[in-house]
Amino acid sequence: MSRKEQMALKIHIMVCRGCRNFGDQMTALRSFSKSYSKARASTDHNAGDKNEP
Repeated sequence: MSRKEQMALKIHIMVCRGCRNFGDQMTALRSFSKSYSKARASTDHNAGDKNEP
């Protein structure tokens, strides 16, 4: 992306409520996914050889 396009995108994201909301939702989803993954890894580790979903 050119510098002009990058600047236009940054400005758009600053003023567009929908894009900001989408960004916030993606941040939350990323956080939830990481938490789930860590909890799942901990549960799997503690379960030993059990292969339960």
